[in-house]
Amino acid sequence: MHSILYFYPNMATFVRKDIKILEAHYKVLPFHFSQTSPLKTVWGFIKQGLFLMANFNTKIYVIQFGGYHSLLPCLFGLLFNKKTILILAGTDCACFPEINYGNYRKKILGYFTAKSIEWAQIVVPVHAALLDYSYTYFNATYKRQGFKNFVGRLRGSIHVAEYGFETNLNPNESERKIGFVTIAGFNRENIFTLKGLDLICKIATHYPSLPFIIIGASGRFINYAVPANVKIMPFLSEAEKLSILNTYTFYFQLSLSEGFPNALCEAMQQGMIPIVSNVSSMPDIVKNSGFVLKHKDELELKNLIDSILDLDLVEWSKKNVQHIAEHYTPERREKRLLEIIKL
Repeated sequence: MHSILYFYPNMATFVRKDIKILEAHYKVLPFHFSQTSPLKTVWGFIKQGLFLMANFNTKIYVIQFGGYHSLLPCLFGLLFNKKTILILAGTDCACFPEINYGNYRKKILGYFTAKSIEWAQIVVPVHAALLDYSYTYFNATYKRQGFKNFVGRLRGSIHVAEYGFETNLNPNESERKIGFVTIAGFNRENIFTLKGLDLICKIATHYPSLPFIIIGASGRFINYAVPANVKIMPFLSEAEKLSILNTYTFYFQLSLSEGFPNALCEAMQQGMIPIVSNVSSMPDIVKNSGFVLKHKDELELKNLIDSILDLDLVEWSKKNVQHIAEHYTPERREKRLLEIIKL
């Protein structure tokens, strides 16, 4: 059985899923590169270099995200003719200095990311929008986003591979409570603005009788006036999260930047009706199964919500379950990854 070295900065759900896919076909040797402090980053480079040397005969490297941790594997691939497969999924394709987000807003991190992309043999964005698209959601400094706008000439090829989601679930197909949910992963200072939680708090004041639920908040980063009908919850167990997704009708993903938001697809597969910002992959993900907010504007969002409250929400809910089941399956993700590795 052939081996793969798999590099990742954190054990996110999609990382775990990809490792599971690859382990069915290859011997996977994972390497976690911690970047939570400058000292850990330096130590990460040392350990990674030793790991690469100890497994020098391995010919395939898979790297999740571009950043500090991707430079050495991509350089090794360039120098020693290894197959380097670099998966790009969000911050490695964006630059928003206004909200302190995106790898390219930082000189050194941007350099490491760009060089990794330029040196990789195969670049794998999780959606075509991560290559290049026109940004119009708010008045950003960089009007075009996507990694092609921030890197030089690539030596390798580009192959898109979208995420997949389990379909053997039991979403609530009966009538739900009218309410709005978002999952934010709210664990650092810029998340409140990045994930559009400021806009959610503003719009909630127009619907005081309706609940607005924000999941995944860390209290020490909340520095915004939160209306009484907005409930901010900590990170929940999977069962608790699914219970909420199966209780309410609408799911917000009003982020200023996204790659391929897993939380959005998970909410849709549970039958929630998405309302998303006109950003990156999201309009394509929801297609005709949800609604797109064209600009970050409170009145525009209110008009959008008012226009959909009287729709047949049960039918829209069923439409979302079917949409994810038809377009974003684990089998499709597995097939695509294996095709790319064999190129």
